[in-house]
Amino acid sequence: MKSVNGKGVSIGSCIGNAFVYQNKIDLKTDSKIVFQDATEKLTAKFEAQIEAFKNSNRNEEADVLDAYILILKDPEITGQITEENESSVQEVYNIFETSANILASMEDEYFQQRAEDITSVGKHLINTMQEKEVTVELNENSILVADDLTPADTSSMNMGNVVGIILKDGGPTSHAVIVAKNLGIPCVIGVGDSIREIQNDDLIALDGSSGDLNINPDKEVIANMNKSKKQEEEIRNNFTMSEYEAQDFEFLINVGSGEEIESFNHDFLNSIGLFRSEFIYLDRSSIPTIEEQRDTLEKIQDKFSGAITYRTLDIGGDKQVDYLSLPVEENPFLGVRGIRLSLQIEE
Repeated sequence: MKSVNGKGVSIGSCIGNAFVYQNKIDLKTDSKIVFQDATEKLTAKFEAQIEAFKNSNRNEEADVLDAYILILKDPEITGQITEENESSVQEVYNIFETSANILASMEDEYFQQRAEDITSVGKHLINTMQEKEVTVELNENSILVADDLTPADTSSMNMGNVVGIILKDGGPTSHAVIVAKNLGIPCVIGVGDSIREIQNDDLIALDGSSGDLNINPDKEVIANMNKSKKQEEEIRNNFTMSEYEAQDFEFLINVGSGEEIESFNHDFLNSIGLFRSEFIYLDRSSIPTIEEQRDTLEKIQDKFSGAITYRTLDIGGDKQVDYLSLPVEENPFLGVRGIRLSLQIEE
């Protein structure tokens, strides 16, 4: 048995068999279609996946692919492709990799993670140029093991067979975490090079709360993990309201992400004590449209029949978004944020 510790980012316990996913590209295979045709084909594929995500109320993942389409159309990247190199897989790889390395070299974790987006788009574009379809067959009770995952990767997988996710890198705002939380899958990130010790079909016991995982666990670990799983299921299935001294207590929840809208048992949780509206604005490259915001609010109202307390947009301080171009302040936590920002940018 080998024990590894990472960072738990999506709660829950699970036991399953490892499936090691490697989205490698082959730079030696010639392209079959030119860059522009591949871009149009990949854009159409992303648009179809976006529609499927939205139909499943997985809007955060749809937003990621929207951003991928913007990358495909970014003249700073695609403008470097000329008639002379539009069929060169190596040249396309170099252009995307150079752009990704610029972001990866920045100190800000947000930009480092956006470098992963550019790398991912580049890989999918090269596969499209080579007319390669990446298919993944996942057995039941699979634990997905990868360096990183994006919605573009998972959209072609049967995620219903996935009980856990382990990532070499990633941060709390990485797209793989969004996928895991959206689907209620326990997830551990940041295990580093220890991930290389996991082989296909290894039995894995994973705790998405503590970040602990065991490779080929012994009977004691398996028994404890099964006990934890049973307790989690009992809490979800048997939680009921109770009275104390003839007084009714109402539980209200905080909602800070789209996946949390779906994750609660709405039979006994009917009200929201705090709706953190800023999550609609995070992890995207442009201001959400009125329609997108309306869709989210309507989904909230459909799910929760009780009182809902909305917090005005809390952007600023530790929550920065590039597209608003907020001023650099000496103490941003006391500066333009919250209601001050909403009054300053009324639209």
